[in-house]
Formats: sequence, C-alpha cells, structure tokens
Amino acid sequence: LRPMPFGDPHELYLVRAPDQRGEFLRASEAEALRASPVGRYGLVDGERSSPVGFVMLELGGRQVPVLIGGIGEGFGEVTRVKLAFGRYFTPEDHRVRDTVPVWLTHRFFLRELGGDPDILGRRYVARAGARAMTIEVVGVTDPSVTTFNTKFGANNQLAAGFAPALPMEPDSGRFVTLATPIVRLPPDVRRERAEAEIAAALQAIRPGPG
Repeated sequence: LRPMPFGDPHELYLVRAPDQRGEFLRASEAEALRASPVGRYGLVDGERSSPVGFVMLELGGRQVPVLIGGIGEGFGEVTRVKLAFGRYFTPEDHRVRDTVPVWLTHRFFLRELGGDPDILGRRYVARAGARAMTIEVVGVTDPSVTTFNTKFGANNQLAAGFAPALPMEPDSGRFVTLATPIVRLPPDVRRERAEAEIAAALQAIRPGPG
C-alpha cells in the first residue's frame, strides 16, 4: 500500500501490484479483490479512462481546450472527496449516457466560469475532432482538490474536471486492462494488517508458476 497524494494520508492508500507492473493491477484482479473479504476496504479505481478526455469545450463562443479525467464507481464515497457544491456520481452515471455528468475543478470553475453559483445543471458541448458530446455540471470540487492522478501529480494545466468512468473491459487475448484501486482503512486497522490481507488475497487470485 502507498499513501495517496490527496485525502487523509492515514486512511487512504493506493494498492500496488507486487510485481514488475509497479502501480497497476489487472482489472480482473481488482474485480476479484472487490469480491473477496478485502473488498470491505473499498478498492475503488482512481483516475481512469474517461468518457470525455481531451476536448474543446464550447464556452460562450470560445473554444477552450480541457482535460476531463475519469474516476471509478464509488470513488466519492470511499475517498470522501470534498465538493464545494454538488453531488457524488451515482452508479447510473457510470453507464453510457447521452449526457455525461462532470465535476469541474474549483480552479477551472473560477477561471473560466467566474465562480457562477448557478453552475449546477448547466450543459456544455465538448468536441474531440468530429466527435461531439454534451456534458452536464453536477459538482465543483473543493479548492483543495486539484487532481486524483495517483502517478503524475497536479501539473496538467488543462485539467478541468472529472467524469464517471465507464465499466472496464475484461482482460482478453493480447490486451490487458489495468486498474489502480484505492482503499480506505478503518481507524482500527493498521496498514501492515491490510497489506498482509490484500497480499494473501492477491496471491490466491493469481495463478502459480507453470
């Protein structure tokens, strides 16, 4: 387990795979861990493939380049991320929809939208080449929140918000889907105990040599 760059460093941890893949687990392994007894720790995905991504956002006649990342189902409830206002994403939000709900970062909200308190429910068109979609603002993050990226920090100036990631594709053939699950440990569970439990569960999931 590795402490997170956001949230409570004594409770939130990133689950690292104990092999050469470093930060990542296979999606199938993460799903199996969620279904095991260690699933009680949450095991939600951090920043993941987004249904929006890099787009040109239409704002009052302007085309603004932005990055809207994806986060896994249950992320808000497990990490208890602070929102300035708005709501957490629901399980239904993580399904394919005509309109994609998003959180805006507080920095983008102030810089590009002037901190308008009536922002919730407002819809915008986002374009990536010939692809166009509609996004709906359902939340704005607290000023203390700048990123959920567990690897690269908060240096991307195009980062404008977050969207509910769609379900991961199962591992198959040549392609392996990776996950970066996050756990929240209860106050009475020490990090060493959780590490041992998760390592044992992962060892039981992974096939042995040969």
